[in-house]
Amino acid sequence: MPHDEAPDQRYLSGDALKPYQVPFDGNCWWCGATADSREHKFKRTDLTRMWDDEDGLMWGSRGPRLTKVRSPRSQVAKFAANLCQRCNNERSQPFDVAYDKFAEYVWNNTDLLWRSRHLDWR
Repeated sequence: MPHDEAPDQRYLSGDALKPYQVPFDGNCWWCGATADSREHKFKRTDLTRMWDDEDGLMWGSRGPRLTKVRSPRSQVAKFAANLCQRCNNERSQPFDVAYDKFAEYVWNNTDLLWRSRHLDWR
């Protein structure tokens, strides 16, 4: 790619995204109130589905280091506070419900989806 062309932003990742990041100011990214609620990095219901009573879960991050997750409610599985409680508990509910329906379908149809070449979003 010539140097005078901007990269296709659809394919940026890692450090290439830094110019587009907004510094965190301690407020809810959605409504601007004080950020006092931590959101799961992955839905707690998904973590619970994958939970192994004997071994729990291992959390991978950049590099070879793994961290044992002691429970699906572990702080390791959450972002730092970046939403207010109202947005996390009320405003995001329609999105949480929609995701839960999708995740339930995926979990209940893994064999079918594994063999499929596409996903019918209807």
